[in-house]
Amino acid sequence: MNIKIRLNKERKEYCNNWEISSCDFLNGGIYEWCEDIIKDKHCLFEIGVGTGISSKFLIEKGHRIFGIEENPECIKKCKETLSDNDVRIIERGEETTPPYSNYYEMEYHDFQEELDESQSIIIESDFMMEDVIPKKFPNIKFDAIICWFIGVHNMMGFNFNQIQRYRTTDTVDKEIYRQTLQCAIFEVADKYLNKNGIINLVDRGIVFKDKEKEEEWVKDYSERFIGDHPFEIVDFQSLVIDNPNKVGDGIKYHKKNKSGEFELVQEDKIAIFSMYIMKK
Repeated sequence: MNIKIRLNKERKEYCNNWEISSCDFLNGGIYEWCEDIIKDKHCLFEIGVGTGISSKFLIEKGHRIFGIEENPECIKKCKETLSDNDVRIIERGEETTPPYSNYYEMEYHDFQEELDESQSIIIESDFMMEDVIPKKFPNIKFDAIICWFIGVHNMMGFNFNQIQRYRTTDTVDKEIYRQTLQCAIFEVADKYLNKNGIINLVDRGIVFKDKEKEEEWVKDYSERFIGDHPFEIVDFQSLVIDNPNKVGDGIKYHKKNKSGEFELVQEDKIAIFSMYIMKK
């Protein structure tokens, strides 16, 4: 299949699937639960707005959003979702697919629009490719940086900009991209968070059998992603919910069966993890 056709197909598929998940999060009260920890934070940097459902929820709760989203199909959907809200949405990405190649390249055009810094704004941008903040908002500081249920479409590994970043001749595993993005959040936070600002990371995962296992997971996360950055997890909350078709596609992962072979399984219940991270 032509790389351009595959790219459009995967972007649309991800957008449609995320729309289902995001609606489930909204209707199931998950966004309400997530927002409780940042309810006193006004100016938010939302990394990965998806189809705009979380952004709409936050704006209508009184927050001001500065959001970015890489998937142009999601950006289009944001325009529909947020049509009744005072939000500027800027489309600026363009991909090229060299003939006979197995990858695509992205370029983000500069934009000249005058932007009101009191208005919520969503910009098409790849967080791992560029830092749009100093270009247009040199004086901005955020009360919180949020990254809720970050995901990525299956063609991200064929993005030549990312292949160069990871210095590989092969495609980039989308999970590696996702993990690297979470590490990069702390570099951005160091520059753009207010003095008492926070990072709020929320994700899905398997249900731990006991509190000790959960605490081990938190410690491992801190060592792998926060590393030497001057931040620490000051609060950690988890919520167990029913899984099958109630929260998007739930959690699927590979697990060894009795024969020692790995098989794809889906849990009856999943956990939602919320981490509240501040500077030391």
